[in-house]
Amino acid sequence: MCHTLVLQYQWHHEYTKTGAANAVSERQPYKIYSMLYIPCPHCGLRNETEFHYGAEAGVAYPDPNTLADSEWAKYLHIRANPKGWLAERWVHFAGCGKWFNLWRNTVTHEIGPAYLPFTKQPKAPGTTVQEGSGK
Repeated sequence: MCHTLVLQYQWHHEYTKTGAANAVSERQPYKIYSMLYIPCPHCGLRNETEFHYGAEAGVAYPDPNTLADSEWAKYLHIRANPKGWLAERWVHFAGCGKWFNLWRNTVTHEIGPAYLPFTKQPKAPGTTVQEGSGK
């Protein structure tokens, strides 16, 4: 089951009376953002304000003593940032305080399956084979 950030677009009409005639002026549409709900594997479904984003999941931590400064900077700051499904690390700071991974669509903000670190990674929703992993 995917939990989705819902964006609703509504038109706002302002009615004003000028003289004997009614004038209707349209404003630009505005967005109403609903809360993003994230499934913590330990506590269940909670709203997004209880979590902090960690980073892209599955990125190996290199030994900083063996890397040149430019390589270390690349590790710290450069990520793939793809459009579509991405495995991410999150921490439930306002709840259990534990780290976990989940799939999130970076375009639609749909949330896919959550899983614990160092366990078998589930496939991204809507795919049969995870690209680039050979799994």
